[in-house]
Amino acid sequence: MELSSAQHGIVKAVAEFSAVERYQGAMPRRHTFLYDERDIKELVHADFLEWIKLTFSCGKGLKGLRLTDAGRRMLTGGRVPGADSTGLEPEHLDVLGDTYHLSKTSRYRGIMPDKKARFYDPDDVADLFARGYLLRVRIKWGEGRKAKGYIVSSKGLRALRETGRL
Repeated sequence: MELSSAQHGIVKAVAEFSAVERYQGAMPRRHTFLYDERDIKELVHADFLEWIKLTFSCGKGLKGLRLTDAGRRMLTGGRVPGADSTGLEPEHLDVLGDTYHLSKTSRYRGIMPDKKARFYDPDDVADLFARGYLLRVRIKWGEGRKAKGYIVSSKGLRALRETGRL
């Protein structure tokens, strides 16, 4: 699909919101009223943007537009952001991103447990470990309690930052 200059501007504007943590990476609905509704519908239909609705624990909701992977590739000239510099496939970046975010969960004591890692392709996890993007961790605490899992290495964090996934 060939984008008009107005549609390209909309995609760029939504991409600017991807770094705003307050809005969870989505352009709020109230900001979309600045743009033509038909252009937005065409971009959503072409899978460059997607509508999301977030509900917070306080009951407040946020509806907005978020950039899809196809939209990111379109902005970067058809390539996956950071793929040239890191040499990682999108599946590898998904595993790294999920490992990073799961390790921030206090329930898992700062690691992505082996049980959760089994949901991913074992070859991808093994490849990331062999290349130094993931580190294996064993934790012991309390009376004989143990846990095994993975954390993202500094090399993996650098790759996530370069690709814009962190």
